[in-house]
Amino acid sequence: GLQHDAHEYLTFVLDALEACGDGVSKALDDLFGGELERSIRCDRCGARSATTEHFVELALRLDEAAKATSVEDLLAAYFAEEKLTGDDRFDCGSCGQRCDATRRCRLARAPKYLVLALSRFRYDFVSKSRRKLHQHVDVRERVEVDAAPHRRGLDVPYAARLPGGQVWR
Repeated sequence: GLQHDAHEYLTFVLDALEACGDGVSKALDDLFGGELERSIRCDRCGARSATTEHFVELALRLDEAAKATSVEDLLAAYFAEEKLTGDDRFDCGSCGQRCDATRRCRLARAPKYLVLALSRFRYDFVSKSRRKLHQHVDVRERVEVDAAPHRRGLDVPYAARLPGGQVWR
């Protein structure tokens, strides 16, 4: 048979449970569902554009250059501000121009149980194939990360400190 990792198995189980009906779907969303707020602020006029999106997992991208990393590092990178400059400048509806901008992602609503998936595969343009990164990721019992604050506390055995100093437990 096929070999599946833990993430693929969890996704399969959650999809099968969700197919059971609305009551189960709501229960799963209560446990694993959260909301991210993604925003872009124009550096020229200060106008802000924001969207909220539902999630059941966060896909954390590994850094190929690092020999080892931690879940804290990956969460910090996920929630880090990004400057949009040069070819990536923002088309501001208020200014009517392409402007430098700052993109942010923050946790608007935390899930009770946070599912993290490690994005371990990269496309190799030379070999024209995907390759797996075999980088070690340190997972501690308590994780502290500088990230955006969330609006509700969690009661789970795993802990993380998010931007703004809030603790995820």
